[in-house]
Amino acid sequence: MKAEKAVGPLIQALNHKECGWMAALALGKIRSEKALMPLIRALMDDKIKVRRASAWALGKTQSNKAVWPLIKALKDEDEEVRYWAVVALEKIGTPEAMKAVEEYKKEINESSLRNN
Repeated sequence: MKAEKAVGPLIQALNHKECGWMAALALGKIRSEKALMPLIRALMDDKIKVRRASAWALGKTQSNKAVWPLIKALKDEDEEVRYWAVVALEKIGTPEAMKAVEEYKKEINESSLRNN
């Protein structure tokens, strides 16, 4: 598979200051098992765009190994990272993932009611 040849260079590009987020998106489209751990680590990157793209990409992998890191990402300071973590967890669809999404949505609803 030609796309698999790109996985190594794309994993290296995850750390690039300007294009790391694009590498994460490409890795999500390829859905390589080799990219799973680098994408999980990228969920903690200091660059918001990389964290957003990594959450999206992990959803594309639909790997159970991504569930707990994505659950942690529901606490990210960035709203879009949390959004893509929810989307990813819903795609993975394990009982743990769905429970976390349900609890997160309940928290959000309760928080918005308190603020109104």
